[in-house]
Amino acid sequence: MFYRKFYQYSCLLCLLVVAVILFYAGHIFFGGMMLAGIYVTNELLWTDHIRYNRQSDYQYSFTQGQQIEATIEGDTLIIPALASTDNVTALLEITCRATLSGYIFDPYVAIQVGKNNARQYFERGLKGKRYLNVSHLLSNERPIQLEVKHCRITEKTAPLVVFNNPELEGKKILVLAPHPDDAEIAAFNLYRQYNSMIVTVTAGESEPERALIEETGSLEKACMLKGRLRAWDSVAVPQWAGLTPDQLLQLGYPDGCLKALHAGNTIRSESKRGFRQFNCHKLITDNGVNLSWDTLKQDFSEIIRTWQPNVIVTPHPTMDAHSDHQLTTKAVQEVVNDLALVDIVFLYYANHLPETDHWPFGEKGTLVAPPPGKHTVGQYFSVPVPASIQTDKACALAMMHDLQGPVSLKKQLRYWLQEKLLGRERCSVGDDPYFRKAVRINELFIVENTRSLSDLRQFRPKIQKVRESARKCEKVRESARK
Repeated sequence: MFYRKFYQYSCLLCLLVVAVILFYAGHIFFGGMMLAGIYVTNELLWTDHIRYNRQSDYQYSFTQGQQIEATIEGDTLIIPALASTDNVTALLEITCRATLSGYIFDPYVAIQVGKNNARQYFERGLKGKRYLNVSHLLSNERPIQLEVKHCRITEKTAPLVVFNNPELEGKKILVLAPHPDDAEIAAFNLYRQYNSMIVTVTAGESEPERALIEETGSLEKACMLKGRLRAWDSVAVPQWAGLTPDQLLQLGYPDGCLKALHAGNTIRSESKRGFRQFNCHKLITDNGVNLSWDTLKQDFSEIIRTWQPNVIVTPHPTMDAHSDHQLTTKAVQEVVNDLALVDIVFLYYANHLPETDHWPFGEKGTLVAPPPGKHTVGQYFSVPVPASIQTDKACALAMMHDLQGPVSLKKQLRYWLQEKLLGRERCSVGDDPYFRKAVRINELFIVENTRSLSDLRQFRPKIQKVRESARKCEKVRESARK
């Protein structure tokens, strides 16, 4: 990592020195061209913000799944016949490296089965083990064709790891979004298909745009307005996917506050009531203004006891780098533990990687595969997103105020250069990077289950208390409605 950065900055410094010499020698035109070349080179080659060694293996240890030995002969992937290719997630472990062009252009593998095809992109300059997501193109009847561009697969044997997908039909799903738009980015097609409830933890009111500050006349008022806009987004946009108002809750915690709450601090928030004004459900903590880690857990506890989910969709506690994301999951895990709930399935997602903000790699409409790093996970779950739903998902993101903020002239120029010179397609719906990263052929989750208990008799008193608490919550809600 250090040597790559050193090489990058050394190249830029050398070019800059040459430009200065040209200016000093009176060659203003050539000096200007050199400076333009430095700028274009930087925007094209060194703006992917990859903070790890691209020439290292992705290292995953899976605790579930079946491993099958597959082979690659020419451009054909040959796998033993599977019992079923339906409702499974399959990851092919390949060893590949970038060609010379793969240091400039985005490497990818095109997968084709009959008339069905998909692309999966990798980081430029890659070398080592990677995982190719072939989940949605597995077939026992037709050969799988692989077309490799700007990279090459160096080994002909490739382990195929196959996971049975969790059964979600008839289950109740709780989707936790630390901020408005997190649920749409990670799980739009998942929550629209099944019986889901979305709970958004914060209003996402920080860092309002300059236009809001000018409109309201102060930073405090601008934050309040932005929070109300995004709180409305969190309970309105999911209805575009078919959810009803009683399946949506905005908790209205201040943006970025969870770290302080977890540290034991209490925060006074008068704005919370304003952010919760669009909720159909009433919570016991609605009228309180003092927020703490205990009030967050109380909110989660009341929601879980009332909704009684079988599946909880939440950020991964370590893969996702954002503190609000990590602590949202920590809080709900503590609540599940406190309530002694068993057979809860967790589906983890990651919207903010510490290694890079460019993942998932490649264009919109392509495959999402496991991110870089060294991880021990249970299994992966790849949810297909049909083309028509990709359009709906893009429109849902476009309705989110925070994803339609003004893009700086520098970024607009970068996107234009990358489109014209590197072939990176821009999304027509919006310029925010999440339109590229989130509108894909699939949504990807890590699956983990709470501990299985063979003898539940010792937990029956606790389960009875949970049921009694749920009945009390229902009485409180009824009185609030009256």
